Amino acid sequence: MSKQISGYEYPFGGYYNETVVIFADGTKANVCVQYASVHPFGRHADDCEQITKMGGRCTCGKLDDIDIPALLADAKVNGKFGEAPKPEPTDADYAEAARVEAEYQVHVKAVDDMMTLGGHTY
Repeated sequence: MSKQISGYEYPFGGYYNETVVIFADGTKANVCVQYASVHPFGRHADDCEQITKMGGRCTCGKLDDIDIPALLADAKVNGKFGEAPKPEPTDADYAEAARVEAEYQVHVKAVDDMMTLGGHTY
C-alpha cells in the first residue's frame, strides 16, 4: 500500500526544481524533480545507507510505502515550485510605509539644516 498524498507546499528555499509533499498521515518529504529524488523530513537512522554512503538508498524505512515513480510524476504536475506568492499589501502596509517615509524626511531635513549652519554649505 502506498502512502496517500494530501497536498503540496512551497519549498523552504524557494527552489524551482523542488516541492514539499504532505502525506495523509502528516509526514512530509522534499521532492526534487530535476534529480528524481525524494528526501523525507526528519532524521534517518545512523546506519541508513542514504546518509552513510554516497548515492545510497534509504535502508531505515523512512521511504517505505512511498511509490517514488508515481510521486515524482504527481509532483511534476501538482507540486508547488519556487517562492510562495506574496500577499498583496494592505492599507495598513501603505500607511506604515508613508509614516516611515515621513520620519525619514524629517531626519533628512535635520541633516540638511546642520550642513548649512551660518549660511555656509559644508
